[in-house]
Amino acid sequence: MPATMAAPLARVRRRTLRLCETARRLTPAAQRARTDECLAAVLGTERLDAEDAFGRSALNSDGTPLQLCLTARPGGQALRYLGDPCAHLSGAARIDAARQAMGTAMRTAGAEGLRPSAEALLARVLPQDRAVRDTFRDGALWLGLAAERPGLALYVEAARTDWDIAGAWLADLLPDAGPAHQAIAGLRPHCAPASYGLEGLDAGKGRAKIYFRLTAPQDVHALGLAPLASPAMLDVLAIAMAGRGVDLDGLVMSMGFDLATGALVDCKADLCGHCLDHTLEDWQRIVTSCCARLGIPPVDVAPLLDGGETRIAFLGCGVSAEGAARLNLYLQPSPDARPNAPESLRAAAEDAVAYLLAQQREDGHWQDYELPVGASDQWITGYLGMSLAEAADRLHLPAARAAAERAADWLCRDRPYAAGWGYNASTGPDSDSTAMVLTLLHRLDRPCAEADTGFLAARWPEGASGISTYDGSDAWAQAHWDVTPYAYAALPAAARAARADGFRRGLADNLQPDGTWRAYWWRSPLYGTLLTREVLDALGEPLPEALPRRLSLGAETTLDLACAVGVAHLHGTEAEDLAGALAALLRRQLPDGGFPGGADLRVTDQACTAPWDAPDGQYFTDIAGSFTTATALRVLARLWQDRAGAAASAGVAA
Repeated sequence: MPATMAAPLARVRRRTLRLCETARRLTPAAQRARTDECLAAVLGTERLDAEDAFGRSALNSDGTPLQLCLTARPGGQALRYLGDPCAHLSGAARIDAARQAMGTAMRTAGAEGLRPSAEALLARVLPQDRAVRDTFRDGALWLGLAAERPGLALYVEAARTDWDIAGAWLADLLPDAGPAHQAIAGLRPHCAPASYGLEGLDAGKGRAKIYFRLTAPQDVHALGLAPLASPAMLDVLAIAMAGRGVDLDGLVMSMGFDLATGALVDCKADLCGHCLDHTLEDWQRIVTSCCARLGIPPVDVAPLLDGGETRIAFLGCGVSAEGAARLNLYLQPSPDARPNAPESLRAAAEDAVAYLLAQQREDGHWQDYELPVGASDQWITGYLGMSLAEAADRLHLPAARAAAERAADWLCRDRPYAAGWGYNASTGPDSDSTAMVLTLLHRLDRPCAEADTGFLAARWPEGASGISTYDGSDAWAQAHWDVTPYAYAALPAAARAARADGFRRGLADNLQPDGTWRAYWWRSPLYGTLLTREVLDALGEPLPEALPRRLSLGAETTLDLACAVGVAHLHGTEAEDLAGALAALLRRQLPDGGFPGGADLRVTDQACTAPWDAPDGQYFTDIAGSFTTATALRVLARLWQDRAGAAASAGVAA
């Protein structure tokens, strides 16, 4: 089992704080203190800048626990803040803390009179068994407040898609549940409840809401709710979809009932903006058309989307029982915003570190890949430990340093080979694995045994233009450039000096016209090229004169993309020119902080001497994505250090 289960929350924290800034910007200056109070209340924190204030949430597709909702009516616009409180916790503890946050939010909103109804809702729809509550890892209730008016919104996830629970809750809550039961009867054959809501001030001033989704494609006229089938609603949905479709999960509908009378108040339909994937220009045109159709003053979308900082999570249309319509725009952070910004790079790197720490075994090693000879532990642990040690130095992360130390402890304890390290304990030692482990030890300022450095030196005879991965008489014993750079850097100074001419000759001989170096063990030359550029930079070695001034590096897998970004940066590519590839790399980072692995590693046939001309071998994937994640981490850490340093220098100069 992993020794550490660090939560990858740096990106979530950064995006949440960015959305808080957008909320302040959209608020008149006199109300900004109130805005901060409301934001803290819906997020369940005393301070928005607290390190552990935010965690992952199902509220948004990117895990951010905050949304902004702009509601436009004929009479004007209003902004609400929707939050998943105490999202840094999980399971039953999160639900308990969220209930306490609900009480604080009610006091903030002047809606304490709504507490009995809210407690009754939670008792009805949330499971009482604590073990079952622990399965709600992403929370179960959300809160909504507006800075300029009193009132609270509470939304609770439906633990079971059971209309009987919904009907029983409304029967207890409403003075006349007849309209609600009639509506449920019409929905039951076609829809399933998704969540429940309360909005208002107290038991006499507010609405009870049920959110639901279609279980199969269906004409909305068959649902029996007139506001949903009104011309205004259908026209807005058609305008928003612009000829595109959304799946059943991308359309959420709701119906609201008056707490004082039980009458149907309104219905609403929300379309997933992520599913529609409109451009800023598309959204402006669509929102303008929707406002015109509903008789609402036009909404300027550009300030809402803040130059790409935010995006539309949902577009909603509400229609009352009397026919009055409103338009809702729900905003979430954009994952593509400012990929070159140091804070974007650092957040992505911190989450990658958290992922690797979560994958580390209790004794300090990792495992990944699955070759016919088994999974790798020594090679992969050396590589991941080395990458974490470098990231720890560049990012100043003690947890990454500690993980690298544990990896080194494992590699140096109970070793299967007298000298060197290998892919695993059954394959024998090899130059690549040994070079990675020695690099790890160097970066941790640990001594390297003469037997291990001697193992590398023996594989690289003086005068040769590179190092062989294995001993023998086949192609695996020839010099392999993609193993050579780190092996060269790992040698003691005297041994490296003796091989400097051979290294420079191999550097020139293996350079290809596109600016990459030949790869023996990899499907693409980009990984070996990144290693080469890293070593040249670290040792201050000159670049070959034949290296092209401008690089054009294609990338198929995520490992390729990470390497291409790293190579381009080391080549001096301007930040603006690198932004597109960097944004693409950041988009590939998974919610758990890792990057997806790919079939990049080639076990080249032992008779194949030039796979860059005629590849022959089987390809393997880092199943856990650990190798890809460690490579991306190293690239991101270097980019952050360079960009943060440049920003600091510019600040000093200014």
